Amino acid sequence: MLAYSRWDEQNSHVVVVVNFSERSLNQYKISNFPITKNWRDWVGNREVKSGEDGLVTDLPSYTAKIFILQT
Repeated sequence: MLAYSRWDEQNSHVVVVVNFSERSLNQYKISNFPITKNWRDWVGNREVKSGEDGLVTDLPSYTAKIFILQT
């Protein structure tokens, strides 16, 4: 599992999460996810919500997800 976050001064923010395992991770909790409520799963093209406890998502084997901050 690899996760990283990038942002700039114009408030653009992206989080990338990659599952390098052959095991699917269902309802995987990404702790320390940036606490901003309006995110979009770029690949799945759907809105997702994060909270104080992080973000929960399904990560199939050998898959990456890209989350974009919605302004």
